[in-house]
Amino acid sequence: MLRYILIKGLRFAVCFMIVITIQFLIPRLMPGSPVNNIAGPNGIGLSLADYREMERKLGIDLPLYRQYLNHLQNTANMDLGYSWFYHQPVMDVVGRHTGPTLTIVLPAVVLSAFFALFFGSIAGSCPGKTADVLLTPFFLILYAVPGFLTAMIALALFSFTWDIFPMSGLGPSLSDINGTADALEALRHIILPVAVLALSTCGPKYMVMRNRVSEELHKDYVMYARARGMGENRILFIHVLRNACLPVLSLIGLDFGFILSGSLLIEIVFSINGMGSLIYESAVNRDYPMLQGCFFLLSITVPAVNFAVDVISAVLDPGASA
Repeated sequence: MLRYILIKGLRFAVCFMIVITIQFLIPRLMPGSPVNNIAGPNGIGLSLADYREMERKLGIDLPLYRQYLNHLQNTANMDLGYSWFYHQPVMDVVGRHTGPTLTIVLPAVVLSAFFALFFGSIAGSCPGKTADVLLTPFFLILYAVPGFLTAMIALALFSFTWDIFPMSGLGPSLSDINGTADALEALRHIILPVAVLALSTCGPKYMVMRNRVSEELHKDYVMYARARGMGENRILFIHVLRNACLPVLSLIGLDFGFILSGSLLIEIVFSINGMGSLIYESAVNRDYPMLQGCFFLLSITVPAVNFAVDVISAVLDPGASA
């Protein structure tokens, strides 16, 4: 087990370094200069000397390898730098935008796993029958359609046409909730984006669960349980579900990155001021430190979640890590 964890840790470290390098290069490969965005319309008559001086102050006049070494040093010191556009420390701005993103991502991860386990078990227990015929195309279509398009359709139907849910924002924050009315209002705001994000990422986990349940139902322990007179629901949701859910657990770790990246686009559709809007504004304004800070947070979170899921899977199923 220790050897397995060490190998996974080494892979995590290598993956982290690759991601750190990519997130350093991507902003610098974008066309345009941050100086032009910072100077704005007043920078049309900017002299060459002033232009070079601004590049020097921003640190982008250095050779690329020097910028990279400085970036690695700052990252090791947990110094994400100062935003050129927001004129605030990157960590402060990222911290304010992380909360809204986690507000929709964490419930979406839980709901996506629940939908996959529950509906996958039902469809797998009766392959080819009504439940399977209805559920399988439904989840596959949702997975095939881009998440932002599903979000726009849901917004047009449930907010614009039927006026069931609010059209934008997250409503009252946790610190502003005072009483049941505020809590229900906050819930109304997050239901639609969370549901869209959960359903649009549920397809792969649903199919794995459906197929595993269908296989498990033909094994000897299921026939023995039936021979003892055990009910079908008890067999399905206690015995079969426990044996079939391990592959889905691994997929949850892999799917976390897709849910997180999908939330960035869904945030823009629902006008949620989270990491999605922050990355978009930073890209438009060529704010290298802010883009690097956002990517740094994502590059830590996604591999860390996958590493944790791998370890949990190894604990639950030691034979898989042998």
